[in-house]
Amino acid sequence: MITPIPARMCPMLRQLHSVDSLFLHLDSKHSQMDVTPMYFYDPSTAADGVVTPEQIEQHLNRSIATLPILRSRLERPLLNLDNPYLVEDSYFDIRNHLHQIEMPSGADWKTLCEVVAKFQEHQLDLKRPPWEIMIVHGINGIEQLPDNCILMALKIHHVIVDGHTVMEMTERLHDEGLSRRAHSGIKQEEGYQAPELLGKLTRILSNNLLGTIRMVKPLVKQGPKVGMKLIDHLLRDNTSPDGVVRTRFNQPISDKKVWDYASFDLAEFKSVSKALPNATINHVVLATIAGALRSYLQSKGEATDQVLRAIAPINVRKPQQFDQGGNEIALFFPDLPIQIADPVERFKAVSVAATLARKIADDIGAEDLSDMAKQLPPAYVTYLTKLGSFQTNAGALLNHAGHTIVTNVPGPSSTLHLAGAKLVQMTGIAITSDHLGLLHAINSYAGRFNIAWTSTPEMMPDPEFYAECMRASFAELKQALLPEQAAATEPADVSAEPIEAATEPAKPRAKRAAAPRKTAKSAAKTTKKAASSRTRTTKPKETTGSSAAPSKRSSKSAKATTQNS
Repeated sequence: MITPIPARMCPMLRQLHSVDSLFLHLDSKHSQMDVTPMYFYDPSTAADGVVTPEQIEQHLNRSIATLPILRSRLERPLLNLDNPYLVEDSYFDIRNHLHQIEMPSGADWKTLCEVVAKFQEHQLDLKRPPWEIMIVHGINGIEQLPDNCILMALKIHHVIVDGHTVMEMTERLHDEGLSRRAHSGIKQEEGYQAPELLGKLTRILSNNLLGTIRMVKPLVKQGPKVGMKLIDHLLRDNTSPDGVVRTRFNQPISDKKVWDYASFDLAEFKSVSKALPNATINHVVLATIAGALRSYLQSKGEATDQVLRAIAPINVRKPQQFDQGGNEIALFFPDLPIQIADPVERFKAVSVAATLARKIADDIGAEDLSDMAKQLPPAYVTYLTKLGSFQTNAGALLNHAGHTIVTNVPGPSSTLHLAGAKLVQMTGIAITSDHLGLLHAINSYAGRFNIAWTSTPEMMPDPEFYAECMRASFAELKQALLPEQAAATEPADVSAEPIEAATEPAKPRAKRAAAPRKTAKSAAKTTKKAASSRTRTTKPKETTGSSAAPSKRSSKSAKATTQNS
C-alpha cells in the first residue's frame, strides 16, 4: 500500500499565470493539450537483466517524491475568476496514474504506434495531478530497439509544463537524478498549497485589475509597431486570394491520433549545417520538413506552389525560473518553402527566412510579449471561453500565422537509466488542434536526432509514408551538399520502389489481445489491433530536382528509431 503524502507544515505557493491557463481553456475532447515524452529502455543493463513492474512502480514513487509538480492537482478559484493554483494532493497514489501492459507476441512497430496514439487520445482527469504514465513491456523484433525493450510514455498536461520543463523533469525521473538528490540529502521536496480565502480574493482583484493596468502601457507603446511588423512578415510572398494558404492539415480535427517519427545521425545533421555559411541545425530541420511536406502533399494531389510557415516556440526562461515548471515561451514564424523543388535552394531559402524571422522576434521583443501575455486578465479569458469564441477562433488565428508547429527541445546531455535499465532512445508526442492538425516535435539524445509528428488519421492516413518522405528529404539534401559522405552511408534499399501513399484510413485486421499488466485494462485493449493493411494507390509525383525518392522500409525496420542527443 502506498502511504499518502501529507500536506506540508511550510507550504510553497504556486499559482499558474495566464499563458499556462490558456492550455486549460483550449483543452477539449478532440484537442487534448497534453505532451507525451517517450523513453525506450534496454533492461539487460539492470540487475539480473530484468526490470519488473514492481521495480518500476517503486522507482517512480521515489522520483515523484522529489517532484512536487507531479504530486499536485489543480485548484481553480471561485467561478474561474483567477488562474489555478497547484496544490499538493494529500491522497496521491501512483496507481491512479500508472498503467503497465505487455505487448503481444509478434507485434510490430505499427502496432506500437497505434497503442501510443490511443493512449494520447483520451483526456486526463483534471481532478487529480494532470498526468499519466503508460509502461509497455516486452517490445521485441523491432530494428534498432533491444530485445525485451521497455517503453515509458509520460502524458502530462501542457498547463504545467513546456518542452524545457519536460527535459528538466526527465533527468529527475531517472536513476541519475535520484542519485544527485540523495547526495544532496533530498528525499522529498515541499508540496504546493493554495492561500487562504482572503489571499485568494486579494489575488483575484490584483490579477484582474492590476493585470489589465500593467498591460495598457506596453500595448499602447508596442501594439501598433508589433502588429504592422507581424502582418507584413506573415503575409510576405503570399499570393493566396484571401491571404491564407491552407493545406489538408489546416482544418478542424477529429479526436483520433496518429504518430510516427524518423531518426537521424546527429553528426550528419551537423555536417549538412556546416555546408552552408551561417546555417544552423535548426535550419536543416526546417529544410528537411519542408521537403517532406512537399513530397507528401504532392502525393495527395495537393498544390505546393505557395510558401508555408512554421510556428516555432522559443524558450524565454530566465535563470530564476528553472525547475519551476510552467510555460515560458514565445513564438517566431520561419518559412517552409515547399514551392522550391531543388533541395539546396530550399535550404538556402529556409536559412535566410529563419534568420529573418528570429530577428523580427527579437526586434519586437518576443520575451516582453510573453511577459505581457502572462498579465491577461483571467476573468476575461474565462468569459471568452464561456462564450465559445476563444476555442473557436484560437486555431483559426494561428492558421493565419502558420501551418504546422515545429518545436525543438535538446534532450539529456548524458546517458540516463531507469531502475538500472539504460535509456537508449527518446522521442515524443505533442498537441494538435483545430486548423493546426500536424505538429513536429524534435529532440536529440545519444548521438541521434529525431523528428516526430502527430496528426489525425483523416489528415494523415499513412504516417509511415510521411516517415519515408522525411528520410528522403534529408537524404537528397545530404546527397546534394555532401555527395561523398552520402555515397558512403547510402542505405542498401535506397533504389527500391517507393512506398505508396494511402488515400484513406487503413482497415484493421484481427489480432489477439495483449496480456495486460495490473491496472492497464483499458490500455491493453489498444493492443488488440494489428498493423493496418495500407491501401496502395497513386505513387508520389516526381518533383523537379529531387534525387532521392522515399524508399520502402522493410517490415522489421518500420520501427521505433527514437533517438536523441
